[in-house]
Amino acid sequence: MNTDPSNTSNHKASSGKKAPWTLKRAAALFAVILLVTMYLLAFVSAIFHFPGSAALLRISLALTVVLPLFLWILIWGIGFLTHKKNFASINLLNSNPEERRKMEKALAKSGSPSEEAAGQDTKPEPK
Repeated sequence: MNTDPSNTSNHKASSGKKAPWTLKRAAALFAVILLVTMYLLAFVSAIFHFPGSAALLRISLALTVVLPLFLWILIWGIGFLTHKKNFASINLLNSNPEERRKMEKALAKSGSPSEEAAGQDTKPEPK
C-alpha cells in the first residue's frame, strides 16, 4: 500500500470515505440503467421477433440522444438557479474575469486582428 500523502488519488481512495450521492450522480446512474434496460429489451424483442421490436429500437435510439440532452439541461438549470458553476455552465467567456481583462488590454494595445488582416492578402476583384 502506498503511504505517500502526495499521491492524492490513492489517498482519497484509501481514506474510506464514500463520495456523497448528489442529484447529478443519481440522475446519471438512472439514465445509464434506463438506457441499458432499453437496449436489452430491444435486443431480446428482436431475437424473439416480437411485433413491437422495431418501435422499441427506435425508442431506444431516440432516448440515446434525448436523455443525455435532458440531463444536461437539468444540470444547467440547477446550476443557474443555485448560482453555481458546473460543467454545463454556458458562461464560458466570463469564467476567469481577470484573464479576460488582460486579453482585452493586450488586444487594445496591438489593435484588433481584423483591422490588421484587412489590408493583407486582398486580391483585386476581377472586372
